[in-house]
Amino acid sequence: MIDVTSIKLLIDIYSIFHKEERQIVFASMNPKLKESFKRTGLISMVGEEAIYPSVNEFLLDLVDKNK
Repeated sequence: MIDVTSIKLLIDIYSIFHKEERQIVFASMNPKLKESFKRTGLISMVGEEAIYPSVNEFLLDLVDKNK
């Protein structure tokens, strides 16, 4: 679960990172948390490509992008 204050904080962090041309990613989210992110628009802000099923998949993708 995540509350409104936490979502607001994540949106603020995303906004700061976006201005600095930095990326934020999320990994290993349970379905209820992902649904909360969708309802609040956070996933549409960061993009589906920033959501990873696991940390391992994020790391593998990161290694592939840096080859």
